[in-house]
Amino acid sequence: MISSRHHLGLFIYAVLGALFSFCIFVPSDAFGSVEFSLDGVVEFHALAPGRIPLWPHWSQDARRICFAATDPALMDGTNYLSEIWILHLGAPSVSRRLLTENENGTCHCLGFVPNDSAILFYDDLWQMSFLDPWTPSLKTPTNLRECMSYASVSGPMWHCDIRETPNGYKIVVDLRESRTGKTIIFLIPTNASGVAHIASTVKIVDGLVGYDSIRLALSPSGNELLLAHRIPGRYDPDVSLITGLDRIVAGQDPPIRSLPDPRFMTFEDGPYHADGPSWSEDGSLIFYSYDFSGNFYMPQMNIDQANFDLMVVRLSEALAGNLAPTRLPMPGNTGCLCASRGGTRFVFAQSASPVNLLCAIGFACSDELHLNGLPGDSVVQEEFSLCDGSGTTVQIAPSTLVHNCAESTDPTRVILKTPVTPLAQEVLPERSSRMTVQRKLRHNNGTGSGKSNPLPLEFEPPAELELAYNNEEIRGMRESDLLVYEYNPETGRFDRFLPLIAHDLENNRITVAVSAFASAEELSKSAGAYAEGSLAAGIADSDGDGLSDGFEVRWDGDLALNPYDFITNPDGTDLNPWKRDTDDDGVMDSDELDFGTDPFDPLSAPEMPASGAVGLAILTGTLALAGVRRAQRRF
Repeated sequence: MISSRHHLGLFIYAVLGALFSFCIFVPSDAFGSVEFSLDGVVEFHALAPGRIPLWPHWSQDARRICFAATDPALMDGTNYLSEIWILHLGAPSVSRRLLTENENGTCHCLGFVPNDSAILFYDDLWQMSFLDPWTPSLKTPTNLRECMSYASVSGPMWHCDIRETPNGYKIVVDLRESRTGKTIIFLIPTNASGVAHIASTVKIVDGLVGYDSIRLALSPSGNELLLAHRIPGRYDPDVSLITGLDRIVAGQDPPIRSLPDPRFMTFEDGPYHADGPSWSEDGSLIFYSYDFSGNFYMPQMNIDQANFDLMVVRLSEALAGNLAPTRLPMPGNTGCLCASRGGTRFVFAQSASPVNLLCAIGFACSDELHLNGLPGDSVVQEEFSLCDGSGTTVQIAPSTLVHNCAESTDPTRVILKTPVTPLAQEVLPERSSRMTVQRKLRHNNGTGSGKSNPLPLEFEPPAELELAYNNEEIRGMRESDLLVYEYNPETGRFDRFLPLIAHDLENNRITVAVSAFASAEELSKSAGAYAEGSLAAGIADSDGDGLSDGFEVRWDGDLALNPYDFITNPDGTDLNPWKRDTDDDGVMDSDELDFGTDPFDPLSAPEMPASGAVGLAILTGTLALAGVRRAQRRF
């Protein structure tokens, strides 16, 4: 269960083992054998008594969360004055209040700009502004009001969303005309810092009567929009999908002006409150939350009486006309959710005693692995491919030999999970920059007695994992040096990197070989946040020679790990990422590269300058130059 030790603004990693964790698998005939699950609840933040966390949003790199903290006593059905907070995830996490209630903050709109340099928010003066994520009370009005000239009368801008699409950065903004009550939605090109190019504004919705927006979410492709909205005659909002934005922008189709319209599809989710629409990173999955209790009423923000669960819809199914969602139950009294941009983790508000909490939960996809053979050794019958919604994919070729299979009538399932827990500094390799884009790859294979197989499944040849990441997740790292590391229970660190198969720098994909999948049962027994099967992309220097592992692995252009060793591999050409001095001549590999000598030949060592004052000066200058070169290579 969730720890009752609430520390305002601090998230202590030591309590992770005691945090509530559960796993719910929800099959859906519409999705074939693919199942979705939630587990790994983590308490991120405890609010002051009486405060409610509302509408949290992840930063693009999923290392920060902004949210509104509201006192229900200050709400009257029209005014939603709120404090605005930011939570910097780390070890420990640090929270900071950026805006107080008397500084015109509201909970209507919060979101990070694409480069995470500012937070967009809406104030009670009907103004969209930027908020500095590091400096309290430092806010700057945007130029979004200028698109008001496109409306016949004035009205408030309520909500917006901003993201990077294949056609550049885009911001979507809604407007409600004061006189007519019509809703207008604009799509505007912007830059990475959120400054909109108003002259290129396009209307995608132009004058829907009574369809008041509650929340907006632009798809990663930029061609679809999720809209939480109220409909005429009902206060509780629905969630709809708007398609064909590219054609509207290109002038090939008109904006949506009335309903019914085939480009405007409403999810049949019942009579209660639906909210928090968001997308998976690859755009294949649609998420929103729905209050099954029927008690949630927005003017009161009474999440203590609500029961919001997570709803999942495949975009491909929605476009084919199947809007039926899969329901994933959430723990306790839960407020509206928000999916992270860097993956499929969810942050949500939870009602608790004595204070309300800001929590997060992990998301997993699983699918059946069809095997044929005897217990112990089996063969994969057909090609297996599973994607987790972040773009990360695991693939197993047909005819692959699988060891340690259990005798069971239950199908073997492969589970790919996006964990919610940030990596703590103490689990990183001793010489590393960051590890990020964490995943867990595991299996669930019965033993015939109703128990899971505790042994890892071993694959021959290895399975392939294509791990997806975005630019913000690797900010500050040299992308070409990235490797995927596995958590090593023997050392308590992510210090075992997996063989590199390919690295697609243009599309932010790195493919590695995975020879074994850990048991889900063994992972569930782990008292800590990490266990066998946890993977993370990052950069490290295992041998401490000033050259990263990734540089050494790809040094000769061959991605296959082939560390040089005179005895076991005399023809090897790669530098050795586990050995500082490959040729044992007393000079580190990095120094030999700086001096231009051969790091594989013990007879090719740097010539030291002559002794004396002149020689010392030459030596000092040469070493300084070598240090500069090595610093340029460091991460």
